[in-house]
Amino acid sequence: MPAMIPFDGETGEMAHGFLSRSLWGSVLAEATRPAEMEPLPPVNAKGGRTIPPEGWKSTYAIEVLPSE
Repeated sequence: MPAMIPFDGETGEMAHGFLSRSLWGSVLAEATRPAEMEPLPPVNAKGGRTIPPEGWKSTYAIEVLPSE
């Protein structure tokens, strides 16, 4: 498993966008921030990224407020 690295500005925005489009993520998007990720797979010939068979991992942090 590759070492986890912090999200940078551009990948953090991308990850937050993916999260906000998911069913449960749209509810939690404001309180959620991307924390760290495995390095992104390289761009393939089609301009996308080929995810390895074992997947690609990332972690997110969620702030729980006292009112919740």
